[in-house]
Amino acid sequence: WRGVRWKMRLALMGVFTTALIASLKPPKRLLLKKMEGKLNQNLSKNGFRRMARRVGWKNSIKSTTKQPKVAKPDASTIFILPESKQRCFEGEHVLRKVTKDEKLQMPFFTLQTPVVVINNEADEKEAIGMGFINALTSSSLLGMDTESAQGKSGRKPDVVQLASDSLVIIWNLYGFSEAPESLKSILEDVEVVKVVHDETGDTYPLLQNWGIDAMGIADTLCLAKAVGSENLNLGDLFAAFTGTALSKKLQKSNWKRERLYENQIGYAAKDAVATLQIFRGMTHYAEKRNLAIPDIETLPLSKRIQKQNEIRKIPQLCQKLMESLEVSSLELKGLHPIAASRLKYEAAMKVLDDDSDWPDNAPPLSEVPEMLEEAKKYLTSGLENLQRPEYDKEISQHNARIDAKAKVAQLTQTYSRERRFPKGYPSSARMMENYRLMMKYVESENIERAWGMNVCEAATELIHKKMNKLRERAENDLQEYEMRNKTALVRTVLHEARMKLQVTRNISAENAEESLRGWVLEHIKFPDAPEWEDKEFCEVALSMVKRRSNPERNSHDTAVTEEEEIT
Repeated sequence: WRGVRWKMRLALMGVFTTALIASLKPPKRLLLKKMEGKLNQNLSKNGFRRMARRVGWKNSIKSTTKQPKVAKPDASTIFILPESKQRCFEGEHVLRKVTKDEKLQMPFFTLQTPVVVINNEADEKEAIGMGFINALTSSSLLGMDTESAQGKSGRKPDVVQLASDSLVIIWNLYGFSEAPESLKSILEDVEVVKVVHDETGDTYPLLQNWGIDAMGIADTLCLAKAVGSENLNLGDLFAAFTGTALSKKLQKSNWKRERLYENQIGYAAKDAVATLQIFRGMTHYAEKRNLAIPDIETLPLSKRIQKQNEIRKIPQLCQKLMESLEVSSLELKGLHPIAASRLKYEAAMKVLDDDSDWPDNAPPLSEVPEMLEEAKKYLTSGLENLQRPEYDKEISQHNARIDAKAKVAQLTQTYSRERRFPKGYPSSARMMENYRLMMKYVESENIERAWGMNVCEAATELIHKKMNKLRERAENDLQEYEMRNKTALVRTVLHEARMKLQVTRNISAENAEESLRGWVLEHIKFPDAPEWEDKEFCEVALSMVKRRSNPERNSHDTAVTEEEEIT
């Protein structure tokens, strides 16, 4: 009794709020309309509207929101496929993207085809007895769609609908433990073409969950891509090719119920009819323009899935074949990667065409003829992708760099043998001198005509890189070499001067060192030879004399004198 009293209270509250809604002005009506919606959610299946109708408030619960005026579609911008099946408008604008504003201006699609709903096995027997199934299968082209409780992706189909020009049958699978025989016989009949939009969301779940191996399938999504349409979902395609809008509000409603609501039945039936009309509109459009249309899938879905799995393995098998060819017969050393790939693809094509022998470790591609043909298609498409002009330019530049490298190495050997340098001359400095001469040689016109412009440019770039890499080291080594030579020359000059001073002045070795220091300072002041005009030579000579002289005797005076004389 508590539940009954609670329901009676809610019913009376609903009647009261409905009366207020009918009597108040529109702004307050909208506020109370939300209250009515909350009450409607809190009631049982009957809901607020049914209870209101029982007490005579049927007319007061109509929607108070103003419906926008529906504008007729513009024939110059919208491609209309009339139900009278007249000739289609021949504009290319049917392929462009339908905007949301355009769909709002279109009239909604109204269903004019009778609908039969099969909820259980008893309904199925009755539909067969009344000839509905035979009437549906008499048509060779059917529109098909499925609905799931939470959308299509990866869900178990709860509703399957098939539509012809004169009839729509909806199978509510909630009351079936196994797939209905009537539905299974139609979907597995290759003579009856079933039109779906995005087969992966319809036939694949039916095979996984209900064991229905569909065949004779035409996919409007593949057809839309083939004709080049920018609209890829069902609602946009229907709006572009029919000029009417298709509501998709109930797509994610609860389809897992024993009895479907009337609006759900209408929604499901419209989807099936829409796929049929879209298919006819697009095929008519493609035939008028001689466009290629995807073939109807005549194989069962299970075999197509098996074939697709085998096709997915083909790239891996072809790669194994090319690797075995590379190991056994191909020489790819020094080739550009794209040129090497071309060579491998061509060798694999020869093997598949039986123009050459199969290698020992080759995969078993020749056992299945279909796999062999798919492998040929894969290799052909891969070879076509590798034949681009930019790849040819890149390969020619690579070959020019290889030739330039060989020619520069040959020139390096030639110049190293023919040119002579002083003893102890640094090897880095020798190479820098050789590279300078090689640069002049390569930039001459005769060599450019003989080698070619690409090879000469590559050789010039290579020599520049080598010179930049070697320049700093060569400069340092050359400075050290020159310093060693100057030191040796200073040592010789000082030795000769020391011996001469000892002989001429008849002094000891210690006094000779002191006299030698004065002799060096005198030659720095008044140079009588070219080497004394070199600052580095004078610094080396002065430092050697300073090291040899006695630092304890007159160290302060000597230091002052040296600083003054050097300045």
